[in-house]
Amino acid sequence: MDKLTNLTASLKGIRYGDALRPSRDWLMLLTIALLLLVGSIAWNLWTFSEVTKGDPIGNEAPPASTDTGVIDSAARLFEERRAEEARYHSEYRFVDPSSATR
Repeated sequence: MDKLTNLTASLKGIRYGDALRPSRDWLMLLTIALLLLVGSIAWNLWTFSEVTKGDPIGNEAPPASTDTGVIDSAARLFEERRAEEARYHSEYRFVDPSSATR
């Protein structure tokens, strides 16, 4: 609790002042935003370089083996749909009822 009172006592020394200074406030805001943006870009570039090297992010170990069964079944499904679409263009014949003569 003593640390909290010391902190609040030290913050009382920081004062805004009597006069408003909007240009200074905007410059400070833009400076802080720019610093946060640069920090974010640097962090993302570092993370990207780690991932492209194949290193895991954080303390997580990479999985020993991945189950490719789901990916293979999805690829088979897309291949079946592609073949069916080709049959619609080549094999199947449809008669348009609106153009049929009576």
